[in-house]
Amino acid sequence: PQAEYISIGINDRLISREDIEAKIEAERAEAERIAAQERIEKIADGKIFTVLATAYTHTGNPTATGVMPQVGTTISVDPRVIPLGSIVRINGHDYIAQDTGGLIKGKRIDIFMNTEAECVQFGAQYIEVEVIG
Repeated sequence: PQAEYISIGINDRLISREDIEAKIEAERAEAERIAAQERIEKIADGKIFTVLATAYTHTGNPTATGVMPQVGTTISVDPRVIPLGSIVRINGHDYIAQDTGGLIKGKRIDIFMNTEAECVQFGAQYIEVEVIG
């Protein structure tokens, strides 16, 4: 089969489709390598770790930071592990460490949910979190 060529640049240099595809694949592989290295560094720096996550719901009380908890925003943390006010990424979603709890000690978090049924359904699970800032 004859190679397919594409005209590129000022001098109409010819580059084969295979060369372009190889270059794209090499750049993709390099981006994945860099992302993996950055992840390793975040783990080493203690910015990514595994926690035991549970859920809690409305009590009518404000959080430890003085705001009312919000679904999709509020998590309860041990401030010795995750400082209050930190942005914490969980499964691609950003939460704010706004609350503390008597049972939330060490690498544990509580995710605020709307209903008790949602909390029961969530149960307790080990999840990976990333402390963004």
